[in-house]
Amino acid sequence: MSLAALIDETEVKAATTAGLSPTEASEDQYDMIKKVALASIKFGDLSNPRTSDYTFEIDKVSQFEGKTGPYILYTRARAASILRNHISDEIELSALTITNSYERSLAFALLQVDDAFIEAWEKRQPSVLCDAVYEISRRFNAFYKMCPVITEADSTIRSSRLILTSKTKTAIEKLLSALSIDFPETMERYSIDA
Repeated sequence: MSLAALIDETEVKAATTAGLSPTEASEDQYDMIKKVALASIKFGDLSNPRTSDYTFEIDKVSQFEGKTGPYILYTRARAASILRNHISDEIELSALTITNSYERSLAFALLQVDDAFIEAWEKRQPSVLCDAVYEISRRFNAFYKMCPVITEADSTIRSSRLILTSKTKTAIEKLLSALSIDFPETMERYSIDA
């Protein structure tokens, strides 16, 4: 299969998941579809250690769950949506208030980003960055399910959770950029329960 055929097939899968057709999508929708498709391919390839053999499966790398490009993109879009719709100038950007294991787990994963870059460089293994961005995404989604952000009554805790959300978005963007994976600003057509 040629690379062009692989991209076309992955775009069709990304479009179908969003309930769209690549040929009938608006320019913005097609841009989103293309970024999801290319993230599927790039992340699917780079997430495997470069020194090991693997079988590239389009259906597997195109899923919106598990260690895939679309899952990472959706997590970033979720964090961006929370911030875009609910952040205000009133948030105190000072110390975090960690109140449970989900917040602690996410904060710990965020603290490991610089170490992941060092390890990836030393080992010449981009898969280390894929592992790091997946772990942040997985922990953020667990945090999102278990820790109310916007509806939290305590303003200190709510601000702290918004800070964690902001740091998550920034870390995912930094890691995706290092992997040369572009991300759409929104993924509103996708309704995935990640």
